[in-house]
Amino acid sequence: MMLNQNTMGYTVVSDDPWMPAHEPIDDQNSSYIGDSYLGLLACAEQYQICNPNAVTGPAGCTLLTGELPLLWELSSNTVGLNFYQEYTVIRIQDHVSWMNIFQAVSGRGAAALNGKFFPP
Repeated sequence: MMLNQNTMGYTVVSDDPWMPAHEPIDDQNSSYIGDSYLGLLACAEQYQICNPNAVTGPAGCTLLTGELPLLWELSSNTVGLNFYQEYTVIRIQDHVSWMNIFQAVSGRGAAALNGKFFPP
């Protein structure tokens, strides 16, 4: 994600890693401007399915991985899911693509920074 601060002013120094502001605007150090015009943020979404009825440890869970590798791993049923568990996983995965970071901020502009999620 990219965040463009433009020439936004701050009344105090900001040590936020995504939106830092340490450059004084005036001689009295009462206002500050962002350290850079553009901030980048990279996120990795990972998924894991665990079988609560399986033996504890690595055998009871899939690898912590991306959406497609998870589907490939589940196709061989390495965690021993029963029919009902498999069907539940399928239902969840049908909606995973709508529960990702992109969908959480898409089309919301600056309101995405509020941290509130409103379905599209």
